[in-house]
Amino acid sequence: MSVESRQLAVFLAVVEAGGFSRAAERLGMTQPAVSGQIQRLERQLRVRLFDRTGRRVTLTDDGHRLLPMAVRAVSAVTEVEQSMGRPNRTLLRLSAEAPSLARILTRLRETHPEFKYDITIDLSESSVLEVRYGNRHCAQVYDFDAAPLDLTGLACTVLLREPVWVVLPRTHRLAAAPVVSLRDLAGDPWLLRPPGTRLRQLVVMACRAAGFEPYAPYSATDSYAIEVLVAGEGCVTLGSPINSPSTLMVQRPLVEPVMRTILLVSRPGSVPQEISTTICRQMIRSYWKAAAANNPEYHATHVRSRRQGVGGAAVSTTTD
Repeated sequence: MSVESRQLAVFLAVVEAGGFSRAAERLGMTQPAVSGQIQRLERQLRVRLFDRTGRRVTLTDDGHRLLPMAVRAVSAVTEVEQSMGRPNRTLLRLSAEAPSLARILTRLRETHPEFKYDITIDLSESSVLEVRYGNRHCAQVYDFDAAPLDLTGLACTVLLREPVWVVLPRTHRLAAAPVVSLRDLAGDPWLLRPPGTRLRQLVVMACRAAGFEPYAPYSATDSYAIEVLVAGEGCVTLGSPINSPSTLMVQRPLVEPVMRTILLVSRPGSVPQEISTTICRQMIRSYWKAAAANNPEYHATHVRSRRQGVGGAAVSTTTD
């Protein structure tokens, strides 16, 4: 029995997601179905591809050997399907989240109608892996100074650098303070992103650097859930200073600088330069617009002072 491209795609999804359950969610499959695909692949290849420890999975030596071959095989099948199914329009797969994503997509369709766009709203750590493995052409990602991403071999365009601010209930004792120290929040309940996410890792590292382990009774990703838990349960968290304002929460800069870099990453040569330039310019403009609307003080002191003409100061590099 020959190996099927579907099995290799499931294998890559497990690698990208870091586990069978998360891979199943992303693929729209049940966890047993994902496990079954991997087991059949292992039987056919007569090797063990993953070491399983509880919910965590890691690649074996044979799994590492298969990985680049699986990437090439799945990419080749995808290219054939796209070329034969859409002979006159090339599919460009993006992963992004911007304040005005609709504007970006509209602009791309206006300036480059020869492409068909598939945009996924996703800023998880798996975005880099999807680009590296060929599942996405490019992705907007956040890179944190305290926990840098492995971007080796990828083309990286730095869009912006921004501080991470603390989000407090409007009734919090420090809500009126102009700046807040993490040390003053050591006794507060923290709302974190789910385990395994980079933003959760950043918050934990920042709190530890401030001398305490955060007590985190809740985790959430949805903006409504975050607002409910911050305002209703008195939790504190970290977020972007350009998030939409709320009557129930306030955002304050931190005494201890916690910085992140917003980048567009791609495989070298996979995205036409004019497309990349359009995406970068629209993302930067969207950021400025959201900052001006949602946080005029931050816009005046941090964004406007750094603005350098249309398109901003985006810098492109390729990491070795």
